[in-house]
Amino acid sequence: MTCPHAIRRTTLLAGRSSAAVNARVHGRDAACMRETTVPTERIPLHSTGAAMPAFGAGHRSGVTCCHHADKPMMTGLTTPRPHGLPGAMARAGTEIKTRKLRANPRTTSKPDNMVANSPTPASDAVVDRVAAALRSRIVAGELKPGTRIVEQALARDTGASRNTLREALRLLRTERLIEHVRHKGAVVRFVKPAEVIDIYKVRRALEIRALQESGVAAGDRLRQVREAIEQSEAALREGRWQDVGTGSLRFHQALVGLLDCQLLDEFFESTVAQMRLIFAVMADEGAFQSPWIPRDRAIHDAFVAGRRDEAIDRLRLYLDDSERATLDVVHAHHASD
Repeated sequence: MTCPHAIRRTTLLAGRSSAAVNARVHGRDAACMRETTVPTERIPLHSTGAAMPAFGAGHRSGVTCCHHADKPMMTGLTTPRPHGLPGAMARAGTEIKTRKLRANPRTTSKPDNMVANSPTPASDAVVDRVAAALRSRIVAGELKPGTRIVEQALARDTGASRNTLREALRLLRTERLIEHVRHKGAVVRFVKPAEVIDIYKVRRALEIRALQESGVAAGDRLRQVREAIEQSEAALREGRWQDVGTGSLRFHQALVGLLDCQLLDEFFESTVAQMRLIFAVMADEGAFQSPWIPRDRAIHDAFVAGRRDEAIDRLRLYLDDSERATLDVVHAHHASD
């Protein structure tokens, strides 16, 4: 049951507070404002002799019922506004303070599920494996310049996550094997003439060095060179021109492998892949590839027989002729675009 004294006191305070605001808004003098100020006092409640603080500054709003002295009785009163501040502005100030509090990183914390659902960085080993698979397909001629890399199909073929695929594609982009095209996504790219010159600088530095040190090459490395030249010769006899080009690239990759350095092997794989992209746009790959296989064999036989100086001279001439022929192909391709 609501206390009669509490109800009368609530009505009195609400009336006085309204009078104070109206006096300030309409420009009345300060004396009038002081007359409506509610003093802080303690008012006896009912016959029990309990007392409650009157409404005023520094006190909590609301009235305590005599039957429930330990609980505030909810009435129509709200937290008092500062004198002279209209209700809308007061509410706006409260909202601003609330927003600042929510934006403060020291007063907020992330839910546990945000940490649990955050994407896990792809494993470097898995990224390298996916990138190597794509690189091998480029070297084999399966992915030609302009081919769009569809992430959904690639995820199905490799079983890798979308995050892993994007990391692998980013790695191939740094190797200048793919590029991002607007409205298409990842696309196998084509090399530029300046890049061809860089490729042959790399080839001369590594392949010639490998022949210089071939005398101390491991037996399994020598076997890989022999197998590569035999595979390209078999493809030449059968007229499988794409396999002829791939076999020739594998032969020169095996030459670099004589250095027995994993870092160089991984680096040169990208160089070989860029060469494969050039072969892919040739109108007659058979006519281009046919003369190089006998020259590969001559280089192989010379260094295996211990005639390293002869093998190096043959390789230098080979790379000079190959660079000129490759530049002609690249220039013709860009001129036709």
